[in-house]
Amino acid sequence: MGVRVRFAPSPTGLLHLGGARTALFNYLFASGHKGQCILRIEDTDQGRLVPGSKEGLEESLQWLGVQFHESPSKGGPYGPYIQSERLSLYQQYARELLNGGSGYPCFCGKERLQSLRQRGTTGYDRRCRKLSRRQANEEMSRGSPFTVRLKVPENEVVCVEDAVYGRVEIKSSTIEDQVLLKTDGFPTYHFACVVDDHCMEISHVLRGEEWLLSTAKHCLLYSSLGWKPPQFVHLPLLVSSTGEKLSKRLQGTSVLSYQERGFLAEAVAEFLCRLGWSGGGEREGRSLEELAANFSLSGISRSPATVDEGKLMSTNKRHFRRHLHDPESAAVLARKLAECVKTTLTWAILQLIMCRY
Repeated sequence: MGVRVRFAPSPTGLLHLGGARTALFNYLFASGHKGQCILRIEDTDQGRLVPGSKEGLEESLQWLGVQFHESPSKGGPYGPYIQSERLSLYQQYARELLNGGSGYPCFCGKERLQSLRQRGTTGYDRRCRKLSRRQANEEMSRGSPFTVRLKVPENEVVCVEDAVYGRVEIKSSTIEDQVLLKTDGFPTYHFACVVDDHCMEISHVLRGEEWLLSTAKHCLLYSSLGWKPPQFVHLPLLVSSTGEKLSKRLQGTSVLSYQERGFLAEAVAEFLCRLGWSGGGEREGRSLEELAANFSLSGISRSPATVDEGKLMSTNKRHFRRHLHDPESAAVLARKLAECVKTTLTWAILQLIMCRY
């Protein structure tokens, strides 16, 4: 099988620049290799879900020009593509880990775990790891609620091979026996991610650098389940002009905000594609198809990429001029600008009315 990549956002809010850049890099890589790009919705953290976010994410991605071969709306041979609809699959592999001895049931409740944190204990103290199989079976037969934890090997070095950052080594002593399956039958993020990437035959995982150290947990899971891991590709951080890491807490960093301000979709897309990737050439005004033809992992930088809005304005002007040279394209652009002006004026009038009363 050739290149298969995925963009897997959580529906917890708007699509922000970091997520949009990740989606675009996946799309460029798949397109350049005539591969497949999949959209998967990771909604296992039910408490953080925001109604309408899934639809908003898909709308923003469509606006940017990112096209998926498989998704919740399009379907596909590896579906369903929403994690909450795949619970039986995660439970199946959790049982395999239990039966194979790479996982164990943990009967510690919230009160005990909270007590450990209050005492300053770093991570879980592995109390239930010491239970014999007979003791664990007796607890389960009594109906005691339990989570499933990974039995992390002791005194080992976990090696992560990354296409951008090279070989990264993490001591297993720094990794706690993470929960894989919660008492309600829902998986945790890391477990669901590994199971889905394997079952969907993902060949390359492109995601933000903030997940690099967590990848050691994924490598342990791949090893425990007897699976070959995909090629990991971690993308450099996005930072503001002051060097601060972009996050959902910072205002004005959502894709929607740029759309509402009248930026052209292709300009925002090109701008994001050039954040942390040097293979786009010096000439601005390129389409996603042109960028995909030149995209390679070797052009991805390790250094943080600065989100410079002045650069975005310059890119937007280039694309704007290109539209003006085509009468049909110029007419479409004029209609979009008229709608943008109408929306802005309506908002301004409402603000004036509110101030008056």
